[in-house]
Amino acid sequence: MEKRAATRYPVIMEVEFDHAIGWTCDVSTCGVCIEMEQPLALGEDIRFSMLKHHDGSETRLQCRGIVVRSLRHENRWRIGVVLYLISFNA
Repeated sequence: MEKRAATRYPVIMEVEFDHAIGWTCDVSTCGVCIEMEQPLALGEDIRFSMLKHHDGSETRLQCRGIVVRSLRHENRWRIGVVLYLISFNA
């Protein structure tokens, strides 16, 4: 049985990198699973934004984290990231 540090919630948000985009599959208080077209290297320190559009406005979370999982899933990649910095920007 797989053990996680925190409960994961099925939240879908757009994810923006400098040169790529993706979508969250789930999020927790300490990490996120991102689905995207290309893999990321294990151990890579990454910066990205998670965006939620609502009522004509946008909520943006600026994130930094470490890639801990990069698995092929059908024709896309699922990237597991442990977050160590999140800043909120409405």
